[in-house]
Amino acid sequence: MARNPRTGDPVEVAARPVPVFKPSKELRAKVAERESAVTPTPSSEATA
Repeated sequence: MARNPRTGDPVEVAARPVPVFKPSKELRAKVAERESAVTPTPSSEATA
């Protein structure tokens, strides 16, 4: 259910297909490898 922005009346909106991205095992492994190589450094604001 949506709303008409001009009148505020409810409007029926038909469902539509939405693309979904599902990463492969290889991509997930590369991202995990890259994330583990990057170590976040604590900022002075976080410790204050």
